[in-house]
Amino acid sequence: MLAALLRQVPQRAHFRVHRAYNITVPPEWRFPHRRNEDLHVVFVKGGRGSYRLGTVHEALERGKLLFISNGFAHSGHQDRSCPPEIIPIRFGLYDNRTGRSLTPARSPFAISLAVRRTLEFEALFTSLFDHYARGLTPLRHAICGSLLHLILGEFLLECRDTRTDVDRRIERARDFMARHPANRRSVAGLARIAGLSPRYFSRLFQAHAGVGPAAFRVQLRCRHACYLLENTSRSVKDVALALGYPDPYAFSKQFKQVTGHSPSAFRSRPCRIGE
Repeated sequence: MLAALLRQVPQRAHFRVHRAYNITVPPEWRFPHRRNEDLHVVFVKGGRGSYRLGTVHEALERGKLLFISNGFAHSGHQDRSCPPEIIPIRFGLYDNRTGRSLTPARSPFAISLAVRRTLEFEALFTSLFDHYARGLTPLRHAICGSLLHLILGEFLLECRDTRTDVDRRIERARDFMARHPANRRSVAGLARIAGLSPRYFSRLFQAHAGVGPAAFRVQLRCRHACYLLENTSRSVKDVALALGYPDPYAFSKQFKQVTGHSPSAFRSRPCRIGE
């Protein structure tokens, strides 16, 4: 149902934030039964408490994100020894042509999830609140609506993420390679990071990324080389050394195989490297 809501934006409709807060809840914060007329999304920064979504009890703890549609019954309670720190946002969906409010949920629903990328979501929610709190600037509604669309889209992706423990191990190896493009760790070394045997790691990596570990590392190096060539004055030789190539010729040959351009030509004609 959240996906159906998002599909209306931006072609048919847009989001408009009604209210946004960034608070530690006060001692009297508690509501036994509520049905909002608008949509409601909450990010929990810290503290402890609970939401009751229909008949489901959800703990409020750092990283928890809740979406509550209009008309959905819910209640909230806090642990007064450690009150929740939350960023709640109430908003509506509006028709692009008429500007009228749309009723998005014929069947009220709620979603709750402990997100993995806690810092990223916290940054998005904080940014939205900061823009909202600036007052009636000309672009406030547009910026807040765009950030909210991004938040809900990322939330939906998190909800749909069904990765296995093995997939997460592959992600650990991919993350290491992305953060250390010059590192020439062997496939066996990458497999140890993932906690898998080299043969099993290579097979799963191919299925997960679409290319093998060696080809993926080459793509990462060339992407990083593109950035250095575009944004620094380093020579081709210096870029090659920075990325761990034994000599500029080996680097230039591999770079051209991936991008279709030599490093020197790339500086005057940037190209897009395929995913």
